[in-house]
Amino acid sequence: MGIFTKFQKGFQKGAVVLHDAFSKISSRSKIGEEDLSFIEEALFQADFGVETTEEIIGRIIEENKSNSNFQSEDATQLAREVIKKILTGCEANLSFSENSKPQVICLIGVNGYSKTGCHCISGTNRCVFDFVGTGVRLVC
Repeated sequence: MGIFTKFQKGFQKGAVVLHDAFSKISSRSKIGEEDLSFIEEALFQADFGVETTEEIIGRIIEENKSNSNFQSEDATQLAREVIKKILTGCEANLSFSENSKPQVICLIGVNGYSKTGCHCISGTNRCVFDFVGTGVRLVC
């Protein structure tokens, strides 16, 4: 199984949890405390982290209070907007010259999916070492 297949499976698990959570509340006209707790739990289960989860829940609460027409369906769109805003500009390409010193890179990903191991970078004399369970990579 390739690394991208493993990532895809990990992201699919999170996507299913989120889809189920937002589908469950979409049948309601208004969002209540129980719904917010359910969404919050789903976001944590999908590995969104504390800051992102708090930002999404905070924006939903804010819109729910300030907009009398805010419905549970709007929460899904609002969550998408917050996530898109957070991820915009996060893409990056890593490049190393032949003379560069060893680099330490923090790798972030879905728990349990291909953040550990060691492999050589194709076309170079460099190797990547992952430290099990830490999310830290050493490229040398």
